[in-house]
Amino acid sequence: MSFNVISIKTKNDCDIILDFITDEQDELLYQKVNINHDTKASTDSVEQTEADLIQAASDLATADGILAGMAEGPAKELQITKQVRLTLRVRVLNERKKSGGVLSLFQKEYLLDTLAHQEQTLATWKTNVADHKATLAA
Repeated sequence: MSFNVISIKTKNDCDIILDFITDEQDELLYQKVNINHDTKASTDSVEQTEADLIQAASDLATADGILAGMAEGPAKELQITKQVRLTLRVRVLNERKKSGGVLSLFQKEYLLDTLAHQEQTLATWKTNVADHKATLAA
C-alpha cells in the first residue's frame, strides 16, 4: 500500500510525517529486539524442558520398577509418594513443552515477519514523503 503524498502541501507537514515514521521505525526495532530476545530464551527453555522431561521420565520408569517389586509397608508408601510426584512432574513438563514449544516459536517468527513487512512499508512511505518534500517550495 502506498501513501498518497498529494495531500501534503508544506514541508512542515512532511517533517511531521517523517518524524512520525521515524518514531514508528524505532518502535518496530524495539519490538524486534524484544522478540529476538524472547525467541532465544524460548529456544533455550524448550531445550532445558526437553532435557528435564527425559530425566523425569527416566526417574519415573525407575520408580515404577522399584515399586513393582516392593512389599507392602512404609517404604512402599514413600515410593508411591515419590512416584506420584514424578508423574506430576512429567505432566507439568509436558504442558510446559506444549506452551513453550513449536507453536510459541512459530508465533514469534510470524511476528518478526509481520514487523519486517511493516518496516518495509514505512521505509517506502518515508522515501515517498521525502521525495515529495523535495518538490515543495520553501
